[in-house]
Amino acid sequence: MRLAWILLPISCAAAISHLLDHRSTAVGLVASALIFGGWGVGLVAALVPDPRSLTALRVLAPAAVVASTAAALRPATPTWATALGLAGALLAVVAVIAPVTVDAFVDGGSYGPEQRWALRVPTGLLLGPVPFALALVIGGLSAGPLLLAAGQWVLGGLALVAGVPPAIGAIRAIHHLALRWLVLVPGGMVLHDRAVLADPILFARGAVVAVAPATVGTTATDLTLGAHGLVLFVALAEPVEAARRTGRQRADTVRLQEVLVSPVRPGAFLREAGRHRLPVG
Repeated sequence: MRLAWILLPISCAAAISHLLDHRSTAVGLVASALIFGGWGVGLVAALVPDPRSLTALRVLAPAAVVASTAAALRPATPTWATALGLAGALLAVVAVIAPVTVDAFVDGGSYGPEQRWALRVPTGLLLGPVPFALALVIGGLSAGPLLLAAGQWVLGGLALVAGVPPAIGAIRAIHHLALRWLVLVPGGMVLHDRAVLADPILFARGAVVAVAPATVGTTATDLTLGAHGLVLFVALAEPVEAARRTGRQRADTVRLQEVLVSPVRPGAFLREAGRHRLPVG
């Protein structure tokens, strides 16, 4: 991840240079400040593993793809510069979304002996809401300054007023995706997912009967929000009560005894759960 981010300005330099050619001095300065300022924030985030850093990189890496694509659409941009810029930006995106990266950044915020394991982003969110939120952030934070630099005072002011608040809200929504995890603790495991549960719930080690890959046709309560990929089955000796969300401000009390969860690296989680003396298999 760190190497991909460090190499990003090198791979994108030629394409960005052509993108800024023939722009006014003010626009060039503002665009350069946005691009290299974003890269600097991303570099700090890449060096400090933490859920907040993961959110920053999840926004900034797609922004690099947008900038490289904009450069590629300029007729004057050489093919080699376009290819190199897009390759560098896409490499950064792949590095950010890699399961190993996601787990490392999520666990970077752990306390004491706990180990955090990220939950997979639901497929339904990836197909619509997440790209839309990214567009709100990138467009909302860049359109206003660029229009003002171009001398479009009215449009620029309106873009700032209309774009910044939704962008901040979208960042918060994206950050919530970095706060969904399973936690291995000395006493068992905790499911921390505010998208599904109003409060985290502890599955005490003595109460856990099995942690294993889910089988087709299981009747366990699905807490994955429709995430694709290998899903894990957790069975308890006795039901536990939990507040399951039914809306933004509503939650119903349910009794959970068998549940489905979706860590981004199920195999690695099972191995570590076994080391924590949970009944795996």
